[in-house]
Amino acid sequence: SHSDIFRLNPNFSCMQRKIKLSIPALAEQAQAGKVNIDRSIAIEACVVKIMKSRKRLNHTALMQEVCTQLHSFKPDVSLIKTKIGQLIEREYLKRDESDRT
Repeated sequence: SHSDIFRLNPNFSCMQRKIKLSIPALAEQAQAGKVNIDRSIAIEACVVKIMKSRKRLNHTALMQEVCTQLHSFKPDVSLIKTKIGQLIEREYLKRDESDRT
């Protein structure tokens, strides 16, 4: 009825209503973050290694060479592009001003 009063019982506990948090799931997320960082470093190292050996290479040939040399995982093309851009910003690589293709 409308005149009933309800209060919370802070001492109540029910053994059937326990929530278990899976700690390994949190560890897997942290591990996935570390894997992505390691892959980014591997991509950058591969790009620098290729460019040190070849000196000049067009963009598509560089992308193909990176994909073939990184056989331990399939690198994402957009990630390779961003890493090449970051290497250019940090002046590890330089664009050829005479050839803008």
